[in-house]
Amino acid sequence: MAMPTTSDIAHWLCMSPNCTKMNSVGDKSCKRCDAELAEGAKAFSAGIDEIGEFEGMNSDGNPVWKLREPQAMDFSEARASTTYVRG
Repeated sequence: MAMPTTSDIAHWLCMSPNCTKMNSVGDKSCKRCDAELAEGAKAFSAGIDEIGEFEGMNSDGNPVWKLREPQAMDFSEARASTTYVRG
């Protein structure tokens, strides 16, 4: 299984509550639990609440998850801070 990139992820991580199988790009359903996989996912790894939401059950009674699109982050204003502790 090739690791997908952010530009070509279509179907990848199964989001069923009892299954976290990584599937191949292009798979329509999970290889382990047969859940229908969400399209357009752009996440590699995160908690289920962060990247998707349960949409319901498909015609076979399997869960269907819709994965959220990633949020753009602007790091141009980021500042690092360091705390020194003397012992």
